[in-house]
Amino acid sequence: MGFHLQVLSGGAVRGVHRPDPSCWLKVFSLRQGVVGIQGEKSKLYLCMNGTGQVYAAERFTDECHLKENLQENHYNTYSSERFPGLYLGLSHRGEVKRGTRVGPNMPCAHFLPRRTF
Repeated sequence: MGFHLQVLSGGAVRGVHRPDPSCWLKVFSLRQGVVGIQGEKSKLYLCMNGTGQVYAAERFTDECHLKENLQENHYNTYSSERFPGLYLGLSHRGEVKRGTRVGPNMPCAHFLPRRTF
């Protein structure tokens, strides 16, 4: 079973099976193929540093610029624009994996964006 990505008020990022208000994320375009992700409830931005650590921050910096790629299987992957080769991924327990241990073809890096109305 898949996970819903959460950006929590304390700065943590993780995945949970049952969605809650911390799972509502705003994905916004910076330019073609590059997005930012903000937690609707926490108002924090999803970021990744040079060692692949994923975190949430109050200020939107260049570490929060993510390349969004549509894969052949119709899932999206998100990688650091500033640090190429580092991908967002969740472990089988819903913990954020270090970006250095995730590749674009790994199922843990595949996300399905959901629309809200």
